[in-house]
Order: sequence, then structure tokens, then C-alpha cells
Amino acid sequence: KPFSTVICYAKCGHTDVLVCGTQFSAGYPPDSPTNLSCVIYEHSDHLTCTWDPGKHTYLSTKYILYLKSLQTEEEEAFPSDEILNIPLSKLQGGKLYAVWVQAKNVLGTAHSEHLQVNLEDLVIPATPIITKVETTDSSSPKTIIHWQKQTSFENVYCEERYKVLADQTWHMKGWNINVTNVPHMEYYLESNTEYEFQVRCRLIRAQSYWSGWSVPFVYSTPEAGVPSWSSRS
Repeated sequence: KPFSTVICYAKCGHTDVLVCGTQFSAGYPPDSPTNLSCVIYEHSDHLTCTWDPGKHTYLSTKYILYLKSLQTEEEEAFPSDEILNIPLSKLQGGKLYAVWVQAKNVLGTAHSEHLQVNLEDLVIPATPIITKVETTDSSSPKTIIHWQKQTSFENVYCEERYKVLADQTWHMKGWNINVTNVPHMEYYLESNTEYEFQVRCRLIRAQSYWSGWSVPFVYSTPEAGVPSWSSRS
């Protein structure tokens, strides 16, 4: 941190007497915060907002996140640093909000762009879990991926991806599901090969966010003509 101290003394006989002193700090005015994002994780009672503050200022810099209801015009301010959890109980102004961040220190003030959000678009469903993978014993073996939803929402869009474990290229498959059904997908894969599978979901809304990918499930397909299955313990 750029910092220095200057002290002045007076010579009084054989004694140095402290007269005054001061401190110098060098730094930068804040950048405009960027990449402002707000989400609501399922089963959470908070709105979580994050942003990129830009370059280090080397000075004490305060960040304030503002939420303004687009329905009631009520505005609230929440001091924080780079990440902020706001209780949903504080958001009583409807579903539509403008969100922005102010950064301020002794050298200046900067603001992020205003973000307009609908709280319903910010919900991230709980991440699903792959529970079992099996390969059928038939003339044309197929591998079936079984997984469980963890979300309580009824209408979600999900994606499953898989790849040969040693490769970098993923293969994607997406679909709408009715969560009252047991989710599973079927693939015709190479025999005696190790694969990695993952799944994720989001709400069926144009601006909705994806959940995180599920924990990788690694499965080796059997040799031709040999049935096999594997479950997550």
C-alpha cells in the first residue's frame, strides 16, 4: 500500500521536540463497478448480489448497492464489499427493481450501470443429482442415466452433458421436463469406454439462470454383451 509519514522536530538544546507530523496515502479513484449480478438461490431467503470493483484503489473505498422499486419508487441502500446478501423480507416493493452500485473514496465517486431485474427471473433452482447409470443387455445396448430433481418448481428446462472422460468435448442434450416424472435419459455409447455425465436445470423463463452442474458421475460402459450398472453411494 503506498503510504508514508512525515514528522517535524525542533532542536531545543540537546533535545528533539516533536512539532508536527502528517501521513500521505497514494491511490486511485474507484473504477465504475462492472458485471453486476443478482440471484436468489432456491431454499435461500436472501438476494445475493456480486460485482467486479475494478482495479485496487489502495485507499479506503466504500461500496453501496442501491435497490429501487420500479413499482413503488422506494429506494434502499446497502453498504457492502463485492458481495452482498439482502434478506428478501427487505424487498417489499413488488417484483421489479433497478439495481446499481456506487463506489466512493476521497478521490472520487463512480457508479455501475443500472440493472433492471424481475425477482422471479433471478431464482436459481437447486442442482439435480445423478443417482444411477446402467447399460441394458440387448442386441443394441443403451446406457440409461437416472437422476433426481432437487427443486420444488414444476416447470423447468434441463440440460444433460456427457463426454468420454479422457476427451475435452462435451455432448449436450436439453429438454423440458414434468418433474412429476422420474427423469432419465438414454444414449447409445461406445462399449468398454469411461464416460462422465452431468446435469443442470433452470426455470422456464426467458431471462432465468442455470443451476450449477451436478457433481460429475463417471461410468464405464461394459464390453459388448455384458450388462452393467453403477449407482452413487
